[in-house]
Amino acid sequence: TISKDKNGNILVIPGAKVYTLTEIANHNTTSSCYSVISSVVYDLTMWVNLHPGGKETILSMCGGDGTQSFMEQHKGRTKFMNILARYKIGITTQ
Repeated sequence: TISKDKNGNILVIPGAKVYTLTEIANHNTTSSCYSVISSVVYDLTMWVNLHPGGKETILSMCGGDGTQSFMEQHKGRTKFMNILARYKIGITTQ
């Protein structure tokens, strides 16, 4: 989980890599796929070809914010959040 202050701003986690949206945007291919989901950055490169719903679903989130797509599909269910957690590489504060 990401800690937030009373205004909803993300508190930087000590030791966590902080990515800018510009950095994330550079990772928008099957060979390098980063996505932001709820302000956490995930490297989904290895998951692209493993995703049961097909790689196109994941590719559509590469290089940007996939929060809406992910939450609409998986509704924050624990099973899917646990799978996603394996790919966490940092956070974004933007």
